[in-house]
Amino acid sequence: ITLKGKVASFDYINMTALLMESWGFEIKWSTNNIEIKQLHQSIHIADYAIEKDWSSAVFWYLIVVLHSNMEVCLKGLSLNSIQGDKVTAEIFEKLGVKSNETDEGLVIYKHKAPETNLHFDLLSCIDLAPALSVACAALNVKATITGLQNLVIKESNRLLALVQELCKLGYHIEYNTTSIFIHPIDRVDYKKHVLINTYNDHRLVMAFAPLALLFSNIALDDISAVSKSYPTFFSELKKAGILIQGGY
Repeated sequence: ITLKGKVASFDYINMTALLMESWGFEIKWSTNNIEIKQLHQSIHIADYAIEKDWSSAVFWYLIVVLHSNMEVCLKGLSLNSIQGDKVTAEIFEKLGVKSNETDEGLVIYKHKAPETNLHFDLLSCIDLAPALSVACAALNVKATITGLQNLVIKESNRLLALVQELCKLGYHIEYNTTSIFIHPIDRVDYKKHVLINTYNDHRLVMAFAPLALLFSNIALDDISAVSKSYPTFFSELKKAGILIQGGY
């Protein structure tokens, strides 16, 4: 397999290769080439414990950012992971969220003020873009998020969707084909009535729903898309004491 040009989402490719190697496949890497060696013996895949999902955990980091005082234990989640999205812990450390490994799982909580002039390159972990964009806007910090060229070909055009829906809420957002630029604003009207379009995109639903912690009259047009990756998301929100009107 030859990877042409600048490789996006490298961490997901690497995760696949690591799993294959753990099951006995021989993978050779050289720059932008992946060689999967032909094996003469049979592959016997033993029982394998699937890791907890960092791509879903990022929305709990967002919730901790938005909540006035919440500590969350993400059961079974570990920093010792083959998933590239574990960089979530490092990224949200800059937004003031601490991650502590325990025997039960990862405990996350706010422990300091966020940095105020931020730059993130998400080329290798683009699924973090919705939660991170919402977090930076809600914190009213200056932030540049780059490496987003593939964001337009996800379940929706997430690049345009994030910009349009955040602007509805009054945030100052600019963008180009690879980046989102978030600018601090003087005032946010948390009582304004806003209907957020979610474009049948699970990550947009999970990114915008937690803004109910800040906006008293925010509504989402459709939340059913969470069934794609996190069908219990809203029941977990209720468990955490976050009550969402309507239902799923």
